[in-house]
Amino acid sequence: MAVFLGACDSSQPQRSEQDASVTATNEAATSEQSQARTSREPTASDAPDGEEQNNSQSEDAPGVGALEPANGICDRHEHIQGEILWTLGKEDCADVSDADLAGITGLLDLSDHFAFRSLDLGDLQGLTSLERLFMDLSLDRLPLGIFDDLTSLRELRLYHTRIIDDSDHTVTLPNGIFDSLSSLESLHLMIAPTQAGLFDSLQNLTQLTISTTSSTNPPQGLFDRLHNLEELLVGYGDLSSLDAGIFDELHNLKVLELGNNELVELPAGLFDNLTQLRFLNLRGNQLTALPRGVFDNLHQLERLWLYENPLTALPPGVFDDLNSLTHLSLGTGMMESLEPDVFTGLGGLRELALFGDNLSELPTGLLAPLSNLYWLDLRWPGTSGLPPELFVGLEQLTIVHLSSYAESLPPLTVALRKIDSTSFVIDVAEAAPFQLAVYLKADGGTLSSSRATVPAGQTSSEVVHIEPGESGTVQISVSSWSLPENYVYDGLTVPPPEEWEPLVFSFE
Repeated sequence: MAVFLGACDSSQPQRSEQDASVTATNEAATSEQSQARTSREPTASDAPDGEEQNNSQSEDAPGVGALEPANGICDRHEHIQGEILWTLGKEDCADVSDADLAGITGLLDLSDHFAFRSLDLGDLQGLTSLERLFMDLSLDRLPLGIFDDLTSLRELRLYHTRIIDDSDHTVTLPNGIFDSLSSLESLHLMIAPTQAGLFDSLQNLTQLTISTTSSTNPPQGLFDRLHNLEELLVGYGDLSSLDAGIFDELHNLKVLELGNNELVELPAGLFDNLTQLRFLNLRGNQLTALPRGVFDNLHQLERLWLYENPLTALPPGVFDDLNSLTHLSLGTGMMESLEPDVFTGLGGLRELALFGDNLSELPTGLLAPLSNLYWLDLRWPGTSGLPPELFVGLEQLTIVHLSSYAESLPPLTVALRKIDSTSFVIDVAEAAPFQLAVYLKADGGTLSSSRATVPAGQTSSEVVHIEPGESGTVQISVSSWSLPENYVYDGLTVPPPEEWEPLVFSFE
């Protein structure tokens, strides 16, 4: 009897997408600001409440672009006026006082279906308690000093919508644009930074996302002052190379995402200083090779994504020092074979996704070092059968996805086998990829157990003994089989009991 593996699902592997959002905490305004502000900030489901507003004006604060008290915010960009009025629950731009502006906390979202083509220096003046700001830009250059009053800002997102029919249009970020944002913790840019010192003042930044289609590589020294950075996503789209020391000062980095770029090589030593790294995403690039020892210093790394790269080989011992790795997603690219010891050192691995588009065979003993493996997604061409005892020793294996790109799939063989004249076992030729329970029945006799269980990672069940009855023969057959309730599987078809060949014992 054979259990056949199902046809391959050609969809992309599951992604374990990182949630990299930063939740800003609200700081109280001063008591003077609280007395001046009589409206409440509406929730997402509230319309402006229209309550009576305090129209008194405070004295102008000194600084660039100060507004006349009688004019409120009427000199500001129309879209900014609208968002501030909605936040305060006011209707007249002239009624907004300096105290009202200083009392705005939480989020000001200026990215909703509107891209700014112009901004004045005073458009964000007075928002000294604002904690989160989202903006969509379609202008050439941000005015230097536009963020100077946002001293409480913790999260900033700057999106970039190109002007129609101007695919080469970019936004310039002048040096010093972020100098006043010393409280900033999270920065998301859809604008390519071109100056090495652009982030030097952001000492409290813990999360940085640079997502742009610009082909300009990040300049050397761009990240050198970000000593508290924990999460970095560099998604340039067209990014083809990185300088060797670009990440050297990021000693506290825990998440590095470089996926979906055009990287053709990794410089030797690129990750050597990232000793606290927990997650590294290199998927979806153009890497044909990895430098020897590229992961040797990543002793804290827990998750590594390497699929969707045209790799032609893996350096010897490439994973040997990844003692903390629990999840590996590996695509073998153009490789036709793997070394049988490629996973040596990964005894703590819990999840493995292995996509071998061109593998001619799976080597014997490939999974042997993975004694703690819990979840396996294995896809390969299927031009040869599963290697003998592929799953031997994988006693923690619970979730199995097995699929092949071949039209004719190699079988996973399961059978009844006689031990002696009065006993038998259940055999799985390649070892059970999960705990297999087979229910049995006997015609003409009784059994020591009505169920035989093959543990995950083993090739045989416990021995079942036969007690013959009055008849001279006993016929053993399968009545049903079951899988553990928590077992999830893809590409496995379970043969019905009638397809099992019965086992016959004769007694004199």
